[in-house]
Amino acid sequence: MATKKPETDRGHIEEVKISKPIIFNGNEITDLKIEIDHINHGINKKTKRLNVKKRTNFTVNDVVRFLRELNDEDIEADEKKGPILKFSVRVNCPVPGIFHKKEFILVFDTNENKKNELHTITIVPGW
Repeated sequence: MATKKPETDRGHIEEVKISKPIIFNGNEITDLKIEIDHINHGINKKTKRLNVKKRTNFTVNDVVRFLRELNDEDIEADEKKGPILKFSVRVNCPVPGIFHKKEFILVFDTNENKKNELHTITIVPGW
């Protein structure tokens, strides 16, 4: 079940516990942190705040579908800062609708100290 965290400049962060783990880089991911407002609105480069106009309308369940595309994948991190590993991966949209099968860039990180957790930062159109 998803729970909402307090709003920040990047919007709400949804915390989701999934019953069927996603196996990513050999770890069983069961806890997801999803920046749902950041995903749907994007961040204004000048103000560093959420854009007013939405670019997508993905739900938390839609984001979980994107993340399930990572199941059984072993991917090298783009960047490492302490225990935090940051990734950016191109994924074809698994969600039925106007974006189905269109390419998106999924940006997320993992924490070597919390191997069962994945934090989805954003999903941006890859076209």
